[in-house]
Amino acid sequence: MLEDSAHWMKTSDDLFYTPVIPVTLINPADDHFFHACGILLRMALFWGQDILPVSPMLIALLLEDFDAAIDKSFLQAVTPDMAARFATWPPRRVPVAGSATGQTMFDVNIREDPMSLILEHVPATQVSHIRVVSEESTDYMTKVIAAAVFFHTNLNEVQECSLNAIYKALRKGLDQQGLQQRQRTRTRSEEEEPPKWSLLQTFEDFSVSRFVAGLCANRRVMSYADVLPLLRKEILVSPMELEYNSALNYEEVSDRWMQAFKRYLSGVGHPDHETFQDEALGRLAESPKGADTLRAELFLRAISDSSYLPKDMEPSADGEEGGIEVRFMTAIPGRGPEDVTSDHLHIFFHTCFTSMDVALNQQMVELLEFVPEDIKITTPFDVYMHAVLLTASGYNTL
Repeated sequence: MLEDSAHWMKTSDDLFYTPVIPVTLINPADDHFFHACGILLRMALFWGQDILPVSPMLIALLLEDFDAAIDKSFLQAVTPDMAARFATWPPRRVPVAGSATGQTMFDVNIREDPMSLILEHVPATQVSHIRVVSEESTDYMTKVIAAAVFFHTNLNEVQECSLNAIYKALRKGLDQQGLQQRQRTRTRSEEEEPPKWSLLQTFEDFSVSRFVAGLCANRRVMSYADVLPLLRKEILVSPMELEYNSALNYEEVSDRWMQAFKRYLSGVGHPDHETFQDEALGRLAESPKGADTLRAELFLRAISDSSYLPKDMEPSADGEEGGIEVRFMTAIPGRGPEDVTSDHLHIFFHTCFTSMDVALNQQMVELLEFVPEDIKITTPFDVYMHAVLLTASGYNTL
């Protein structure tokens, strides 16, 4: 849904997506598209599925209003980096040189926020315009900047979102009645319909921003170390299996695989190998935090189809459920040795279950022969794993 660049765009420093709001009237096809998007969001909310990377600010806007979507505490919870930049507005006021009436102006610098933020997002705005904004107009300008930064549109479109065709279509889908039908009851009339649910009505006495923040807060990967505690090993190997190798110590090999994988995740950027020197890789694998979290985010995309930490997932512990399940087996289910035409088939991801299958065979053992402590040294396992993650969408299972 979000990969349609004609309808969705990323919001600056984070990986959230928000609708493209055109200056032209939208056609019926676009209206149907966003109506369907609203229905998908509704179903995700009802079934407890992940809504990221759809912008949390967009959800708050649709379920409540613009003020809730740009509330300071809400922004700090769901997008701390952008919230910090936005919080630099308004800047301090300084006296206007030579003013006999004590007139003041905003002290701004194009190389610093908030001016650099404004120049990035608010069209047709210059430093001279911002400096002379009056104290009385500051609140209005705050909303103008917020609309541009978090929604990439002008204030009128988001302040009256019920009048904007795209937001209206999304809200219609979110509030679509009849998707969750109760069993029909026969009382006075067989034609009597049960009451239908209204999603927006359920939030009338509830804090939308608190609800959305609960779904989205603390989901950004700040370090590879955020991912490591989530990994949970499980060995699913039986001597009765055709591919079972009695010469392999599966417990030992799986431990070595986990060690090599955690070492790979702790590395920075692309591995130092000719396979990954293509400049196009920079576009293929973007990370808002840069090279430090690139590998961790590639893994999360493969395992969950999202660059964010899985929702409601607690760090795993030995013998306990939870976490990202790494299941070791003799072969990928349904794929025997005769079916293996690619190294990628030694690893398979299940995005719906946030788990992965790893086939422990002789080829995998050979990849694990060289696992040095120095993470700056590129190993065959690093090269293999990186290639798998970069192309995971090609053989992912949903």
